This record gives sequence, structure tokens and C-alpha cells, in this order.
Amino acid sequence: MAAPHAVLSTHSPRLPAHFGLHLASIAIVVSVMGLVAAYCLDALTRRAVDNPPLERGTPVDFTLAATELHVPSNWLRAPRGGGFVETIELAIPLDLPGRSDRLVTSVALMPRARATPSAALLDTLYIHRFTPAQVSGPRGLIGKPLLADAGYQNETIWYDPVNANPFVAKCLTLDNARADQPGCMRTVPLGPRISAVIRFDERVLGAWREFDAALTAELGSLL
Repeated sequence: MAAPHAVLSTHSPRLPAHFGLHLASIAIVVSVMGLVAAYCLDALTRRAVDNPPLERGTPVDFTLAATELHVPSNWLRAPRGGGFVETIELAIPLDLPGRSDRLVTSVALMPRARATPSAALLDTLYIHRFTPAQVSGPRGLIGKPLLADAGYQNETIWYDPVNANPFVAKCLTLDNARADQPGCMRTVPLGPRISAVIRFDERVLGAWREFDAALTAELGSLL
């Protein structure tokens, strides 16, 4: 007598009704752990950048916008090996008169085509978006709020009206600036092909001449 053939089931094994919920829960936990790790790494990096060593470190050679730069390793926001790059993120420590601590300034270097210097924007863009009001502020600077309907809500342009190549900075009002991010931005040329985008706290405007002179000297040392 022939042995009976085994009958194979054509149905997939039934999974528990809550199986999908478990997978979703695992995915959420993994995502949260990844975010926590990223925030921890960012916090550690930020603390290291906010307190850079006194020494400039070994120069690292970069080529940006067909320009050779020699950047102190301790100014780099993240370790890099040099070479051809599109941007360089820096944290430059400055010693300013009247400050007991060093001011660490965030600077991003990029090709000139990606960031127009602030002095050029004063005449070509900002002046056409000023409100009639004028804000009192640091000696030697004029403060002009920008029109909110032009996309510049709560922003003020501070500029030196005397010099042909003036100091110009765009700042959020202190009430609207984020605690974890500098409220002012200023873009300056570095050589003929590079722009340096500088971010700093509005309170630095009280010593804007010293700040500008010190940072200009440090940026010039990169060339």
C-alpha cells in the first residue's frame, strides 16, 4: 500500500495581531536612540568648539574657490584632512578689550558666488527695505529695521555710515534671537574669490570696531 502524500499548506503562517505594533515600536525606539546619540555628539562638539585650546594648532592646507588656505587645526569645527573643499566651518577665538573671556566666533568660508558681502548688500538690497524708523544703539552705527513684509521680520541692519567700505551686520532683535544661535550675521570678502559668513552675538556690537579689526586680522592670516 502506497504511503499517503504529505499535504503542504498554501497559507502563510499567521502572525500575532500585535506583531506590526511591535515592529513600529522597535523602529521608534531605534530612531529616538539615534537622535539622542546625535544630540549628545553635537553637544560634545559644541562644548569643545566653545572652549577651543589656546594654541592655534598645526596648519591644515585647503583649496577653496581656487584659493589656498592655511587653517589652524584648532579652529576647525570638525577634524578635516585638508584638500579641495566647498566650505570650511570655523570657530575663531578672539581677545577683545574689556572682555575677561575669549569671544569664540562662528565663521563659514565659501565661494564668493554663494554669499555676497554685506557692504554690497547695503546699497543693492537692504536700503530699499528699510522702515522709516531708526534704532538707537552702539556709537558709530546706525540701526535701521527691515520691512516685515519683505521677509525680514524682527531684523535690523546696523551699519557704519562714514566709511566707503562700511561695517554692516544684520541682526535679530534680542527678544527674537535664539539662545543657542548667534543673532547677528555679517559677510565679508576674503581675497577675491571667497566670502566669510560671520555669526556673532548682538552684544558684540558695543565693541564693533575692535571686533572687526581683530577678526579681519585673523581671517587675513589664512591666506
